[in-house]
Amino acid sequence: MYESTMKIKSKTTSGVTFRVRTVSYGARLELLRSVRNLAAKLEFHAASDKASDQLEAEILSREIKLIYLRWGLVDCEGLVVDGRRANVEDVINAGPEKLAAEIVAAVQHQLSLNRDEIKN
Repeated sequence: MYESTMKIKSKTTSGVTFRVRTVSYGARLELLRSVRNLAAKLEFHAASDKASDQLEAEILSREIKLIYLRWGLVDCEGLVVDGRRANVEDVINAGPEKLAAEIVAAVQHQLSLNRDEIKN
């Protein structure tokens, strides 16, 4: 049976589990299309020594990670923000930055899996 999501226990935020999308052919294509232009701009600005370009590269990098986060995070359990159960937007806008980074890493890991890893 194929599961379209994967549940992961957070290593950075105690008591939190989150679900991320597993990557299908169509989903990978959708995500790559959504970051393609930003990635090209990021590469251009990151190659520069100018402080303004380095700042722009950092902004672009975070924008790409935000796309990964919004695309990949299905839900989050065990996180309470401002007295209520956190939804995806709460994780993005008010949740712990370490948790958001962990979720982005999980999505990026899904994108990097090869065929043998996906079968297992």
